[in-house]
Amino acid sequence: MKKMILIIISAILLTGTCYADNDEIIDTTDIENAVPEYVDDALDNPSLDEAVDADGFICKLISFLKAKMQDTYKPALRRGVLVLIIALICSSIEVFSADSSPLYMKLCGCAAISIVCIGDMGSYISIGAETLKDISDFSNALLPALCTAGIICGTPAAAAAKYAASALFMNIFIESAENIILPMIYAYTALVVANSAFGGKVLDGMCNLFKWLCTSLMVVLTLAFTAYLSISSAVASGGDAVASKAAKTAISMVLPVIGGIISDAASTVVAGAETILNIAGVFGLIIVAAICITPFAVLAINYLVLKAASALSEAFNSGAASLISGIGNSFGMILAMVGSAGIMMFVSIISCIKAVGV
Repeated sequence: MKKMILIIISAILLTGTCYADNDEIIDTTDIENAVPEYVDDALDNPSLDEAVDADGFICKLISFLKAKMQDTYKPALRRGVLVLIIALICSSIEVFSADSSPLYMKLCGCAAISIVCIGDMGSYISIGAETLKDISDFSNALLPALCTAGIICGTPAAAAAKYAASALFMNIFIESAENIILPMIYAYTALVVANSAFGGKVLDGMCNLFKWLCTSLMVVLTLAFTAYLSISSAVASGGDAVASKAAKTAISMVLPVIGGIISDAASTVVAGAETILNIAGVFGLIIVAAICITPFAVLAINYLVLKAASALSEAFNSGAASLISGIGNSFGMILAMVGSAGIMMFVSIISCIKAVGV
């Protein structure tokens, strides 16, 4: 009895509170330094400490989106009006001119619409390519930190599996976009112009083929990533749960009194790791959304304006309508490419910050 009382008193006197230093769990400086400069300016130099106030970040994101839309919609509307005027002029000349003029005017109209719509196509493709690079650079800083926090949370296999899947497929997607998708978008745009000028089933079939290849490749990569991440993390999570329970049971059995203290201390560290994991995850979601805002605002507005112009020009010039619609599809494919990369990052982050531990 005296020994038991002595053990209890010693445990009370020698037991203190265990704190987990979140700053030492992961290196938050690397994550903050990986934020692109224009996002830093738009969100007033965001930090992980501010990620707790998600509402404030969302308000800043909305303001950033409004500013980008205001800068974009006027040039896009101007482009849409110009192509409509060109289509109307070409249609009028074809109706009232001699029989030899329509082919000549068709080529002139095609050239004019192409100059208006795709004269700066390279800059829009550059926006998509730069956005992919920014997402890739930020993921190289964020994903290892989330993986480290996940390991400390007691899910080493699941964290490693998620990181491996995210890093692998992100690299595959970036390489595919730079070497396959973007060149195919260039080729598709050229084929659309040639098809509008000269026509023919071969050119029309090649346009449809290139469009299908681009969209299918993006869809396949996104679905493969989601399926692989889900399956690998589910299998790894089961092993982590068994290992975590076995470790806790072994500690409690081998060290009857101190084992509980160690277990509580470990739980405190895990709680700290889960906190920083969630904060870093929310911060990552906000930054990825901010990175994607610029191309979404620019490309989506141009895409919608060109599609609307195509629908309106259909009433008086079907040749111009197909050309405008095809160029709009090019904007749409660049937008889909950026969206696929953003979705992959969102899925990766959300998978990491969902309930961890046992």
